[in-house]
Amino acid sequence: DLVFANAGIGAGEAGPLWGFSEKDWQWCFNVNLWGAVNSINVFMPYLITRTDRTHMIITGSGNGAYTVLPDVPIYTATKAAVHTITENLHYQVQMGGLPVVVSALFPGPHVVETGLFNSGRVRPEEFDKGVTGNETGINSVEDMKRMAEEYGFNLKTTHPDEVAEMALAGIPNGDFWLLAHTDESKAKVQRRAEMIINKTTPVPESVG
Repeated sequence: DLVFANAGIGAGEAGPLWGFSEKDWQWCFNVNLWGAVNSINVFMPYLITRTDRTHMIITGSGNGAYTVLPDVPIYTATKAAVHTITENLHYQVQMGGLPVVVSALFPGPHVVETGLFNSGRVRPEEFDKGVTGNETGINSVEDMKRMAEEYGFNLKTTHPDEVAEMALAGIPNGDFWLLAHTDESKAKVQRRAEMIINKTTPVPESVG
């Protein structure tokens, strides 16, 4: 049995960290974090009773797991929490000798062509931003590409089918890390590790 916990929205973030409303934070955490927690609470009691090997795959993000993009701080915070929960679940399953494989899925290696940037279309009324809410002006991957061009660089993207193929290739092996590394993403991981080891001042990474 395979269970995919794949909840994910963007809060439509723009502006400084201290400028977001409580509703921005609540909405994004309710979907991204609680989507993963609820999936664990609902499906794990069933999965651990199976005699054959089962698999729980939780969608996180490299943004929050091994890098921090300051333009989307709420999303980054939710995915950091999701990854630590995923890794904790993996450890607890191992320590308990349970027949469940846990995997952390990082869609990519580039910006994935999904409706994430237009998450506002499904934002519930109780979490309405109101007239004072920050707006990004970015409602699609195409908007992201245009913005990137204005800043002089080409934004690479990944089709969702590529993510599915990558995940399905790693699942039979029982891989924990379901991700497609590039030289750039490996360099980001290396820089972050060296920054922590050497206690150097963090500098922001770019999207890509």
